[in-house]
Amino acid sequence: MERPRVWYLAVLLLSGADPVAWAGETSPNLKQWIQGPVRYIATPPEIDAFRSLKEDSARGGFIEAFWSKRDPTPNTLINEFRQLFWERVNEANSTFLDSPGPGWKTDRGKIYILHGAPTRIEDDLFAQTNPNAGRGLIRWFYEGGAEGHPELGPVVVVPFARDLAGEFRLSHDPRLASEFYDWDTIQRRSQYERWLQADLLSTSRSPLAIMLDLGKMQEIPSQEEVILDRVETYEAFGSGPLPLEIQRYRDPSARGIVVSLTVSVPADAADSRPAILARFTPRDATRTSIVLGEESFQFEGEGEDRQAQSRSILLPGAYDLIVLAVIPRSSSSSIHKSVLTLTEDERDTGIRLSDVVLARDLEPLPYESLSSYSEPYIVGSFRVVPRVRDTVPLGEDVALFYEVYGGSVPYRITYRLEGREADGPWVPLGSPVVQDGGQGAQGWSLSTGSRWPLGEYRVQILVEDAGGASQSAQITFQLVAPEPT
Repeated sequence: MERPRVWYLAVLLLSGADPVAWAGETSPNLKQWIQGPVRYIATPPEIDAFRSLKEDSARGGFIEAFWSKRDPTPNTLINEFRQLFWERVNEANSTFLDSPGPGWKTDRGKIYILHGAPTRIEDDLFAQTNPNAGRGLIRWFYEGGAEGHPELGPVVVVPFARDLAGEFRLSHDPRLASEFYDWDTIQRRSQYERWLQADLLSTSRSPLAIMLDLGKMQEIPSQEEVILDRVETYEAFGSGPLPLEIQRYRDPSARGIVVSLTVSVPADAADSRPAILARFTPRDATRTSIVLGEESFQFEGEGEDRQAQSRSILLPGAYDLIVLAVIPRSSSSSIHKSVLTLTEDERDTGIRLSDVVLARDLEPLPYESLSSYSEPYIVGSFRVVPRVRDTVPLGEDVALFYEVYGGSVPYRITYRLEGREADGPWVPLGSPVVQDGGQGAQGWSLSTGSRWPLGEYRVQILVEDAGGASQSAQITFQLVAPEPT
Protein backbone atom coordinates (compact mmCIF):
# COMPACT_ATOMS: atom_id res chain seq x y z
CA MET A 1 0.00 0.00 0.00
CA GLU A 2 1.30 3.42 -0.86
CA ARG A 3 2.01 5.38 2.27
CA PRO A 4 -0.39 8.34 2.64
CA ARG A 5 1.08 11.77 2.56
CA VAL A 6 1.67 13.56 5.84
CA TRP A 7 -0.03 16.93 6.07
CA TYR A 8 1.69 19.25 8.49
CA LEU A 9 -0.52 21.79 10.16
CA ALA A 10 2.49 24.02 10.64
CA VAL A 11 2.47 24.59 6.89
CA LEU A 12 -1.27 25.21 6.88
CA LEU A 13 -0.95 27.72 9.69
CA LEU A 14 1.39 29.75 7.54
CA SER A 15 -0.60 29.28 4.35
CA GLY A 16 -2.23 32.21 2.64
CA ALA A 17 -4.53 30.07 0.49
CA ASP A 18 -8.16 31.05 -0.06
CA PRO A 19 -10.96 29.21 1.77
CA VAL A 20 -12.20 26.08 0.02
CA ALA A 21 -15.80 24.83 -0.28
CA TRP A 22 -15.51 21.16 0.60
CA ALA A 23 -17.53 18.27 -0.84
CA GLY A 24 -20.01 17.06 1.75
CA GLU A 25 -20.82 20.56 2.99
CA THR A 26 -22.32 21.89 -0.21
CA SER A 27 -24.70 18.97 -0.66
CA PRO A 28 -28.37 19.93 -1.12
CA ASN A 29 -29.29 17.36 1.55
CA LEU A 30 -27.75 18.99 4.62
CA LYS A 31 -29.74 16.67 6.87
CA GLN A 32 -27.20 13.92 6.10
CA TRP A 33 -24.18 16.07 7.05
CA ILE A 34 -23.85 14.65 10.57
CA GLN A 35 -23.75 11.11 9.14
CA GLY A 36 -20.61 11.93 7.13
CA PRO A 37 -16.97 12.10 8.27
CA VAL A 38 -17.72 14.83 10.83
CA ARG A 39 -19.29 12.18 13.05
CA TYR A 40 -15.74 11.23 14.04
CA ILE A 41 -15.14 14.61 15.69
CA ALA A 42 -18.65 15.75 16.68
CA THR A 43 -19.52 15.41 20.36
CA PRO A 44 -22.73 13.58 21.42
CA PRO A 45 -24.44 16.88 22.41
CA GLU A 46 -23.57 18.34 18.98
CA ILE A 47 -24.98 15.29 17.20
CA ASP A 48 -28.22 15.51 19.19
CA ALA A 49 -28.49 19.26 18.59
CA PHE A 50 -28.00 18.90 14.82
CA ARG A 51 -30.54 16.11 14.53
CA SER A 52 -33.13 18.28 16.28
CA LEU A 53 -32.90 20.98 13.58
CA LYS A 54 -35.79 21.09 11.09
CA GLU A 55 -34.69 23.64 8.49
CA ASP A 56 -31.64 23.76 6.20
CA SER A 57 -31.07 27.38 7.12
CA ALA A 58 -30.62 26.36 10.76
CA ARG A 59 -28.43 23.41 9.73
CA GLY A 60 -26.19 25.72 7.67
CA GLY A 61 -25.76 28.04 10.62
CA PHE A 62 -24.96 25.10 12.88
CA ILE A 63 -22.26 23.85 10.48
CA GLU A 64 -20.54 27.23 10.37
CA ALA A 65 -20.64 27.51 14.17
CA PHE A 66 -19.36 23.91 14.46
CA TRP A 67 -16.20 24.77 12.52
CA SER A 68 -15.86 28.29 13.90
CA LYS A 69 -15.35 27.13 17.48
CA ARG A 70 -12.64 24.73 16.25
CA ASP A 71 -10.75 27.45 14.37
CA PRO A 72 -7.29 27.86 15.97
CA THR A 73 -6.82 31.33 14.42
CA PRO A 74 -10.28 32.95 14.18
CA ASN A 75 -8.89 36.28 12.95
CA THR A 76 -7.67 34.76 9.68
CA LEU A 77 -9.65 33.94 6.55
CA ILE A 78 -8.75 30.25 6.71
CA ASN A 79 -10.01 27.78 9.29
CA GLU A 80 -6.93 25.55 9.51
CA PHE A 81 -8.65 22.82 11.52
CA ARG A 82 -11.47 22.53 8.97
CA GLN A 83 -9.04 22.53 6.06
CA LEU A 84 -6.84 19.84 7.62
CA PHE A 85 -9.88 17.68 8.39
CA TRP A 86 -11.18 17.69 4.81
CA GLU A 87 -7.69 17.19 3.39
CA ARG A 88 -7.47 14.00 5.44
CA VAL A 89 -10.94 12.89 4.31
CA ASN A 90 -9.91 13.32 0.67
CA GLU A 91 -6.65 11.45 1.31
CA ALA A 92 -8.56 8.58 2.94
CA ASN A 93 -10.97 8.35 0.00
CA SER A 94 -8.16 8.27 -2.56
CA THR A 95 -5.93 5.84 -0.62
CA PHE A 96 -8.16 3.17 0.95
CA LEU A 97 -9.76 1.80 -2.22
CA ASP A 98 -10.02 -1.88 -1.25
CA SER A 99 -13.48 -1.41 0.28
CA PRO A 100 -16.91 -1.20 -1.37
CA GLY A 101 -17.62 2.06 0.46
CA PRO A 102 -15.72 5.35 0.57
CA GLY A 103 -12.29 5.33 2.21
CA TRP A 104 -13.33 7.59 5.09
CA LYS A 105 -15.78 4.92 6.31
CA THR A 106 -13.07 2.28 6.73
CA ASP A 107 -11.32 1.70 10.04
CA ARG A 108 -8.06 2.86 8.48
CA GLY A 109 -9.82 5.98 7.21
CA LYS A 110 -11.12 6.82 10.69
CA ILE A 111 -7.70 6.49 12.35
CA TYR A 112 -6.10 8.46 9.51
CA ILE A 113 -8.64 11.29 9.81
CA LEU A 114 -8.24 11.50 13.60
CA HIS A 115 -4.45 11.11 13.80
CA GLY A 116 -2.95 11.63 10.36
CA ALA A 117 -0.55 9.38 8.48
CA PRO A 118 1.52 6.81 10.36
CA THR A 119 5.27 7.29 10.44
CA ARG A 120 5.85 3.65 9.38
CA ILE A 121 3.77 0.81 7.93
CA GLU A 122 4.30 -2.96 8.09
CA ASP A 123 2.09 -5.32 6.07
CA ASP A 124 1.83 -9.02 5.30
CA LEU A 125 -1.10 -9.89 3.05
CA PHE A 126 -0.72 -13.62 3.87
CA ALA A 127 -0.53 -13.43 7.67
CA GLN A 128 -3.12 -15.63 9.42
CA THR A 129 -4.05 -13.60 12.49
CA ASN A 130 -7.10 -15.66 13.43
CA PRO A 131 -8.30 -19.05 12.14
CA ASN A 132 -11.80 -17.59 11.79
CA ALA A 133 -10.65 -14.54 9.79
CA GLY A 134 -9.12 -13.84 6.40
CA ARG A 135 -5.43 -13.61 5.66
CA GLY A 136 -3.71 -10.25 5.88
CA LEU A 137 -2.33 -7.89 8.51
CA ILE A 138 -1.34 -4.20 8.33
CA ARG A 139 0.31 -2.43 11.27
CA TRP A 140 0.60 1.34 11.49
CA PHE A 141 3.34 2.80 13.69
CA TYR A 142 2.99 6.26 15.21
CA GLU A 143 6.57 6.90 16.36
CA GLY A 144 6.74 9.96 18.53
CA GLY A 145 3.24 9.37 19.85
CA ALA A 146 -0.31 9.51 18.56
CA GLU A 147 -1.56 12.95 17.55
CA GLY A 148 -3.92 14.29 20.19
CA HIS A 149 -3.04 11.60 22.75
CA PRO A 150 0.47 12.24 24.15
CA GLU A 151 -0.36 10.11 27.21
CA LEU A 152 -0.16 6.92 25.11
CA GLY A 153 3.63 6.89 24.99
CA PRO A 154 6.37 7.40 22.40
CA VAL A 155 5.33 4.53 20.09
CA VAL A 156 1.76 3.48 19.30
CA VAL A 157 1.05 0.50 17.03
CA VAL A 158 -2.37 0.22 15.38
CA PRO A 159 -3.10 -3.20 13.75
CA PHE A 160 -5.68 -3.85 11.03
CA ALA A 161 -6.55 -7.52 10.33
CA ARG A 162 -8.49 -8.68 7.26
CA ASP A 163 -11.87 -10.26 8.02
CA LEU A 164 -13.67 -12.97 6.04
CA ALA A 165 -15.32 -10.33 3.85
CA GLY A 166 -11.90 -9.01 2.81
CA GLU A 167 -12.12 -5.76 4.86
CA PHE A 168 -9.22 -4.60 7.01
CA ARG A 169 -10.67 -4.03 10.47
CA LEU A 170 -9.07 -2.43 13.52
CA SER A 171 -7.86 -5.31 15.71
CA HIS A 172 -7.86 -5.13 19.52
CA ASP A 173 -5.56 -8.16 19.82
CA PRO A 174 -2.84 -6.87 22.19
CA ARG A 175 -0.22 -9.13 20.58
CA LEU A 176 -0.68 -7.50 17.20
CA ALA A 177 -0.57 -4.01 18.75
CA SER A 178 2.64 -4.61 20.70
CA GLU A 179 5.84 -3.02 19.46
CA PHE A 180 7.58 -6.19 20.75
CA TYR A 181 5.77 -8.37 18.21
CA ASP A 182 8.44 -10.07 16.08
CA TRP A 183 7.08 -9.83 12.55
CA ASP A 184 9.44 -12.31 10.86
CA THR A 185 9.87 -15.14 13.38
CA ILE A 186 6.75 -15.18 15.54
CA GLN A 187 3.73 -14.81 13.28
CA ARG A 188 2.01 -18.01 12.14
CA ARG A 189 4.08 -20.17 14.59
CA SER A 190 1.93 -21.67 17.32
CA GLN A 191 4.96 -22.77 19.38
CA TYR A 192 5.59 -19.12 20.22
CA GLU A 193 2.08 -18.51 21.54
CA ARG A 194 2.99 -19.24 25.17
CA TRP A 195 6.08 -17.01 24.93
CA LEU A 196 4.06 -14.16 23.46
CA GLN A 197 1.55 -14.24 26.31
CA ALA A 198 4.23 -14.39 29.02
CA ASP A 199 6.49 -11.78 27.46
CA LEU A 200 3.77 -9.22 26.82
CA LEU A 201 2.42 -9.61 30.34
CA SER A 202 5.90 -9.06 31.76
CA THR A 203 6.38 -5.72 30.00
CA SER A 204 5.23 -2.34 31.27
CA ARG A 205 2.69 -2.26 28.43
CA SER A 206 0.39 -5.17 29.27
CA PRO A 207 -2.27 -6.48 26.86
CA LEU A 208 -4.91 -4.58 28.85
CA ALA A 209 -2.93 -1.32 28.55
CA ILE A 210 -2.49 -1.87 24.81
CA MET A 211 -6.21 -2.50 24.35
CA LEU A 212 -7.00 0.70 26.27
CA ASP A 213 -4.56 2.58 24.02
CA LEU A 214 -6.37 1.34 20.91
CA GLY A 215 -9.63 2.55 22.40
CA LYS A 216 -8.06 5.95 23.02
CA MET A 217 -6.99 6.12 19.38
CA GLN A 218 -10.67 6.20 18.41
CA GLU A 219 -11.45 9.11 20.73
CA ILE A 220 -11.60 12.68 19.46
CA PRO A 221 -8.35 14.60 20.12
CA SER A 222 -8.74 18.27 21.06
CA GLN A 223 -7.90 20.81 18.37
CA GLU A 224 -5.13 22.22 20.59
CA GLU A 225 -3.51 18.78 20.85
CA VAL A 226 -3.73 18.31 17.08
CA ILE A 227 -2.03 21.64 16.41
CA LEU A 228 0.75 21.17 18.96
CA ASP A 229 1.46 17.59 17.90
CA ARG A 230 1.79 18.52 14.24
CA VAL A 231 4.03 21.49 15.03
CA GLU A 232 6.30 19.22 17.10
CA THR A 233 6.42 16.70 14.25
CA TYR A 234 7.44 19.28 11.67
CA GLU A 235 10.64 20.68 13.16
CA ALA A 236 11.71 22.88 10.24
CA PHE A 237 8.72 25.08 9.65
CA GLY A 238 10.62 28.31 10.09
CA SER A 239 9.44 29.58 13.45
CA GLY A 240 11.42 32.11 15.38
CA PRO A 241 12.23 31.83 19.10
CA LEU A 242 9.46 32.77 21.52
CA PRO A 243 10.64 34.81 24.55
CA LEU A 244 8.88 33.80 27.75
CA GLU A 245 9.24 33.80 31.51
CA ILE A 246 8.23 30.98 33.89
CA GLN A 247 7.48 31.62 37.55
CA ARG A 248 6.54 29.04 40.18
CA TYR A 249 4.60 29.65 43.39
CA ARG A 250 3.20 27.50 46.18
CA ASP A 251 -0.44 26.59 45.64
CA PRO A 252 -2.40 27.60 48.80
CA SER A 253 -4.93 24.82 48.12
CA ALA A 254 -2.11 22.21 48.20
CA ARG A 255 -3.10 20.74 44.80
CA GLY A 256 0.36 21.16 43.32
CA ILE A 257 2.60 24.00 42.12
CA VAL A 258 1.28 27.17 40.47
CA VAL A 259 3.13 27.68 37.17
CA SER A 260 2.82 31.04 35.44
CA LEU A 261 3.75 31.43 31.74
CA THR A 262 4.32 34.95 30.43
CA VAL A 263 4.94 35.25 26.67
CA SER A 264 6.26 38.29 24.79
CA VAL A 265 4.03 38.96 21.75
CA PRO A 266 4.76 42.47 20.41
CA ALA A 267 1.96 44.01 18.34
CA ASP A 268 2.51 43.98 14.58
CA ALA A 269 1.61 46.76 12.16
CA ALA A 270 -2.00 45.52 11.89
CA ASP A 271 -2.18 45.02 15.68
CA SER A 272 -3.27 41.43 15.14
CA ARG A 273 -3.68 39.41 18.31
CA PRO A 274 -1.77 36.10 18.10
CA ALA A 275 -3.17 32.68 18.82
CA ILE A 276 -1.16 31.13 21.68
CA LEU A 277 -1.20 27.50 22.77
CA ALA A 278 0.90 25.71 25.39
CA ARG A 279 1.23 22.12 26.57
CA PHE A 280 2.96 20.49 29.54
CA THR A 281 3.65 16.81 28.74
CA PRO A 282 4.74 14.81 31.83
CA ARG A 283 7.80 12.59 31.45
CA ASP A 284 5.82 10.19 33.66
CA ALA A 285 3.78 8.28 31.06
CA THR A 286 1.05 7.44 33.58
CA ARG A 287 -0.01 11.10 33.79
CA THR A 288 -1.87 13.12 31.17
CA SER A 289 -0.81 16.33 29.49
CA ILE A 290 -2.06 19.78 30.47
CA VAL A 291 -3.02 22.05 27.56
CA LEU A 292 -3.48 25.81 27.88
CA GLY A 293 -5.83 26.94 25.09
CA GLU A 294 -5.72 30.39 23.53
CA GLU A 295 -8.72 31.48 25.60
CA SER A 296 -6.69 31.02 28.81
CA PHE A 297 -4.06 33.65 27.86
CA GLN A 298 -4.70 37.22 29.01
CA PHE A 299 -3.00 40.07 27.15
CA GLU A 300 -1.32 43.06 28.78
CA GLY A 301 0.46 46.14 27.40
CA GLU A 302 0.75 47.66 23.93
CA GLY A 303 3.22 47.77 21.05
CA GLU A 304 6.62 46.27 21.85
CA ASP A 305 5.57 45.78 25.47
CA ARG A 306 2.56 43.57 24.71
CA GLN A 307 2.58 40.17 26.39
CA ALA A 308 0.21 37.38 27.39
CA GLN A 309 0.03 35.22 30.51
CA SER A 310 -1.69 31.99 31.54
CA ARG A 311 -1.63 29.80 34.65
CA SER A 312 -1.75 26.12 35.48
CA ILE A 313 -1.38 23.96 38.59
CA LEU A 314 1.02 21.05 38.06
CA LEU A 315 2.20 18.14 40.18
CA PRO A 316 5.92 17.83 40.92
CA GLY A 317 7.94 16.12 38.19
CA ALA A 318 9.57 16.72 34.80
CA TYR A 319 7.57 18.12 31.85
CA ASP A 320 8.25 18.74 28.17
CA LEU A 321 6.94 22.25 27.51
CA ILE A 322 5.94 23.53 24.08
CA VAL A 323 4.46 26.99 23.48
CA LEU A 324 3.29 28.17 20.04
CA ALA A 325 2.30 31.70 18.98
CA VAL A 326 0.94 32.41 15.48
CA ILE A 327 0.30 35.96 14.27
CA PRO A 328 -2.85 36.13 12.07
CA ARG A 329 -2.67 37.58 8.56
CA SER A 330 1.08 37.09 8.34
CA SER A 331 3.70 34.37 8.14
CA SER A 332 4.99 35.25 11.62
CA SER A 333 5.13 32.44 14.15
CA SER A 334 7.22 31.63 17.19
CA ILE A 335 7.80 28.48 19.20
CA HIS A 336 9.39 27.61 22.54
CA LYS A 337 10.44 24.11 23.62
CA SER A 338 12.10 23.24 26.92
CA VAL A 339 12.08 20.83 29.84
CA LEU A 340 10.50 22.10 33.07
CA THR A 341 11.34 20.36 36.35
CA LEU A 342 9.14 20.97 39.40
CA THR A 343 10.47 19.76 42.75
CA GLU A 344 8.56 18.65 45.82
CA ASP A 345 7.49 21.51 48.08
CA GLU A 346 9.07 20.94 51.49
CA ARG A 347 6.22 22.51 53.42
CA ASP A 348 7.15 21.51 56.96
CA THR A 349 10.88 22.14 57.06
CA GLY A 350 13.09 25.14 56.49
CA ILE A 351 12.44 28.35 54.63
CA ARG A 352 11.83 28.56 50.87
CA LEU A 353 11.46 31.25 48.23
CA SER A 354 9.37 31.32 45.09
CA ASP A 355 10.93 32.37 41.79
CA VAL A 356 11.92 36.04 41.87
CA VAL A 357 10.08 38.21 39.32
CA LEU A 358 11.64 41.21 37.60
CA ALA A 359 8.42 43.18 37.33
CA ARG A 360 7.30 45.87 34.91
CA ASP A 361 4.30 46.70 37.07
CA LEU A 362 3.94 45.83 40.76
CA GLU A 363 1.24 46.99 43.16
CA PRO A 364 -0.84 45.59 46.03
CA LEU A 365 -4.49 44.87 45.28
CA PRO A 366 -6.95 47.36 46.77
CA TYR A 367 -9.13 44.62 48.31
CA GLU A 368 -8.19 41.31 49.92
CA SER A 369 -11.17 39.67 48.21
CA LEU A 370 -9.40 40.10 44.83
CA SER A 371 -6.54 37.80 45.87
CA SER A 372 -5.96 34.86 43.54
CA TYR A 373 -3.39 32.37 42.26
CA SER A 374 -5.41 31.27 39.23
CA GLU A 375 -5.96 34.64 37.54
CA PRO A 376 -3.19 35.91 35.22
CA TYR A 377 -1.08 38.76 36.61
CA ILE A 378 -2.41 38.21 40.17
CA VAL A 379 -0.16 36.56 42.77
CA GLY A 380 -1.92 36.39 46.10
CA SER A 381 -2.69 39.96 47.11
CA PHE A 382 -0.41 41.61 44.49
CA ARG A 383 -0.79 42.50 40.83
CA VAL A 384 2.49 41.45 39.18
CA VAL A 385 3.29 42.06 35.51
CA PRO A 386 6.69 40.46 34.71
CA ARG A 387 9.27 41.78 32.29
CA VAL A 388 9.64 38.94 29.79
CA ARG A 389 13.11 40.15 28.83
CA ASP A 390 15.71 40.96 31.49
CA THR A 391 16.06 44.59 30.36
CA VAL A 392 15.16 47.74 32.28
CA PRO A 393 15.14 51.07 30.42
CA LEU A 394 17.12 53.78 32.17
CA GLY A 395 14.81 55.93 34.28
CA GLU A 396 12.40 53.11 35.14
CA ASP A 397 12.27 51.30 38.49
CA VAL A 398 13.89 47.94 39.13
CA ALA A 399 10.95 46.16 40.79
CA LEU A 400 11.21 42.69 42.34
CA PHE A 401 8.52 40.36 43.68
CA TYR A 402 8.68 36.94 45.36
CA GLU A 403 7.06 34.95 48.16
CA VAL A 404 8.63 33.48 51.29
CA TYR A 405 7.35 30.14 52.63
CA GLY A 406 7.97 28.50 55.99
CA GLY A 407 10.36 29.59 58.70
CA SER A 408 9.54 31.79 61.67
CA VAL A 409 8.39 35.38 61.23
CA PRO A 410 9.44 38.11 61.27
CA TYR A 411 11.85 37.82 58.36
CA ARG A 412 14.97 39.95 58.01
CA ILE A 413 15.68 40.65 54.33
CA THR A 414 18.89 42.07 52.86
CA TYR A 415 19.14 43.44 49.30
CA ARG A 416 22.60 43.99 47.79
CA LEU A 417 22.99 45.69 44.37
CA GLU A 418 26.03 44.72 42.31
CA GLY A 419 27.36 45.85 38.94
CA ARG A 420 29.50 43.97 36.47
CA GLU A 421 32.85 45.37 35.45
CA ALA A 422 33.92 45.32 31.80
CA ASP A 423 36.47 42.59 32.56
CA GLY A 424 33.88 40.31 34.24
CA PRO A 425 33.90 40.55 38.09
CA TRP A 426 30.88 41.74 40.10
CA VAL A 427 31.37 44.65 42.53
CA PRO A 428 29.01 45.88 45.28
CA LEU A 429 27.32 49.22 44.64
CA GLY A 430 26.43 51.23 47.72
CA SER A 431 25.39 49.82 51.07
CA PRO A 432 23.02 46.84 51.42
CA VAL A 433 19.37 47.63 52.15
CA VAL A 434 17.97 45.76 55.16
CA GLN A 435 14.24 45.41 55.79
CA ASP A 436 12.05 43.56 58.27
CA GLY A 437 9.01 41.84 56.81
CA GLY A 438 6.43 39.63 58.48
CA GLN A 439 4.42 38.78 55.36
CA GLY A 440 5.04 35.99 52.87
CA ALA A 441 4.69 38.29 49.82
CA GLN A 442 7.67 40.58 49.29
CA GLY A 443 7.94 43.55 46.92
CA TRP A 444 10.99 45.78 46.52
CA SER A 445 11.92 48.52 44.05
CA LEU A 446 14.86 50.74 43.24
CA SER A 447 14.77 53.84 41.05
CA THR A 448 17.35 54.29 38.30
CA GLY A 449 18.64 57.73 37.34
CA SER A 450 20.60 59.48 34.63
CA ARG A 451 23.90 58.87 36.41
CA TRP A 452 23.56 55.11 36.22
CA PRO A 453 25.89 53.64 33.58
CA LEU A 454 24.28 51.25 31.13
CA GLY A 455 25.26 47.61 31.56
CA GLU A 456 24.65 44.43 33.56
CA TYR A 457 23.48 44.47 37.18
CA ARG A 458 22.21 41.95 39.72
CA VAL A 459 20.42 42.04 43.06
CA GLN A 460 21.43 39.55 45.74
CA ILE A 461 18.62 38.67 48.18
CA LEU A 462 19.13 37.08 51.60
CA VAL A 463 16.08 36.12 53.69
CA GLU A 464 16.64 35.16 57.37
CA ASP A 465 13.89 34.06 59.73
CA ALA A 466 13.59 34.59 63.48
CA GLY A 467 15.04 31.12 64.13
CA GLY A 468 18.24 31.73 62.19
CA ALA A 469 17.32 29.76 59.04
CA SER A 470 18.10 31.51 55.75
CA GLN A 471 17.56 31.28 52.00
CA SER A 472 19.13 33.32 49.21
CA ALA A 473 18.36 34.21 45.60
CA GLN A 474 19.59 36.56 42.92
CA ILE A 475 18.25 38.14 39.76
CA THR A 476 20.19 39.74 36.90
CA PHE A 477 19.09 42.54 34.57
CA GLN A 478 20.45 44.75 31.81
CA LEU A 479 20.09 48.53 32.14
CA VAL A 480 19.49 49.84 28.62
CA ALA A 481 18.89 53.19 26.98
CA PRO A 482 15.22 54.27 26.96
CA GLU A 483 13.24 54.05 23.75
CA PRO A 484 13.18 57.37 21.84
CA THR A 485 9.89 59.22 22.18
